[in-house]
Amino acid sequence: MKKNSSLTDEIKQFQKEKKWYATALMSVGMLGLALPVIPGLLLIAAGVALISPKYGNELLEKIKNWIKSLVKF
Repeated sequence: MKKNSSLTDEIKQFQKEKKWYATALMSVGMLGLALPVIPGLLLIAAGVALISPKYGNELLEKIKNWIKSLVKF
């Protein structure tokens, strides 16, 4: 349990740890490309968004548009 840590301290800690979270998301996403149960592309995009929010949002939009075009009749 954390002892009276301020919000800025928590943000700094997350900034240090986010690369590990992104790596884990992208690794599970790659596994998800082979297994149909796990949404691989979305997890990879989430990992990219953690590393580079601008590029990650662009990638998520491209994936959303691609899915919409697949579902479109």
